[in-house]
Order: sequence, then C-alpha cells, then structure tokens
Amino acid sequence: MMKLYNKKSHLFMGFVCIILLTVVFVHTSPKLSVRAKLFSEFHFKESLSSKIESTTSPIYSDVYKVSPAPLDKSTNTVLDVYYVKKTLFVFYHAGYDSGI
Repeated sequence: MMKLYNKKSHLFMGFVCIILLTVVFVHTSPKLSVRAKLFSEFHFKESLSSKIESTTSPIYSDVYKVSPAPLDKSTNTVLDVYYVKKTLFVFYHAGYDSGI
C-alpha cells in the first residue's frame, strides 16, 4: 500500500513539474508569450501557424502584430496587435489592447 502511494505521488509531482516548466518556458520570449496568449484565448490554429512581427506603438514599447489575425466572434473584432510587458526580470506577459 505504501509503495503504491509513493508511486502515485511521484507521478503527480512529475506531472505538476512538467506543467509548471511548460508555463515558464512559453513566457521566456515575447513571441512565445504572444503565442501563449493566443492559445489561452482558444485561438489554437493562429497560435501555432500565424506570423508574429514586431511593430511600433506610441503607447507600449514592445508591440507585436499577428498575421493572419484571429477574429473574436462575440465582438467581430480582428485581434491583430498585442503588447508585451516584461515581468519579474525574465518573463514576458502579452495582452491585447484595442487602442493600439
């Protein structure tokens, strides 16, 4: 009984570590952060196949344009420009701002 419990806990901890390492890895560069944002918003096809290019903005320092851009079905808006901010000195956070 004790060996089975240890084996299950090791498998669970390994699974948790793999998920945490994946989350950390996808936020180590601006482009991967934009892809992670697209994936978390359920735009799976665009997150894997779209071209992401750096562009300029008067509001944000790091802005990336996605082409072909995903379409938000609820508002019928093209989600083509994402800003990226550096957090915790190493990680990046991407977000969409319609005013860019």
